[in-house]
Formats: sequence, C-alpha cells, structure tokens
Amino acid sequence: MTNLSLAAMSLNSVPADPSGGHRDRTDERDLTLGVQREIKHHISSVAERVEQLLVRHEALQRANAALRDQLDALASERDSLRSRLSAARARVEALIERLPDNAQVSSHGALE
Repeated sequence: MTNLSLAAMSLNSVPADPSGGHRDRTDERDLTLGVQREIKHHISSVAERVEQLLVRHEALQRANAALRDQLDALASERDSLRSRLSAARARVEALIERLPDNAQVSSHGALE
C-alpha cells in the first residue's frame, strides 16, 4: 500500500471527539494538508522520473542514430571490398588463362 493510500486512510480513521462530538476541524485540516503534501511529493517524484526518462530517451536516440550511420558506412565499405575482390578475382582468372597449356607448376609454386 502506498504512502498516499495510508494518508487517505488515516484521514478517515481519526477518532471522534470523546465527548461524542465530531472531529476537530484543526486535526482534519492538518491531515488534509499532510495528504496534499504527500500528493505533491509523489507528483514531484513522478515528474523527476519522467524528466530522467526523457533525457535517457534522447541519449538513446542519438546513440541509435550514430549506430545507424556507422552501419551504413560499414555496409558501404563491405560493398566496396566485395567489388574489389570480384575485380581481383577476374584479373587472376585472366592471368591464369594466359598461362601456356603445357606449363606445370612445381610444389613450390614456380613454373617448371
């Protein structure tokens, strides 16, 4: 049970005047002010937490944007490297085609 609920319950549980009269207005006002202070404190705490969450949200959005930019840059670099690899592979295949048919490659990688 929250402090707010306890404060509201205590407002309803103030004992009656021993002489059979009603609650003293001063006590009731004090309890009402106490409940109001408790509510204000609770609202202030919630507002502070919301502010912290907003700041965190903005920081996470900035970090997310930076990570997306980094991902785009890496994807572009990957595509460039794939293209370069493909071109190098084509050059190696062209060189292989230019080798004489009777050339034998030794175990050391040199032509015999």
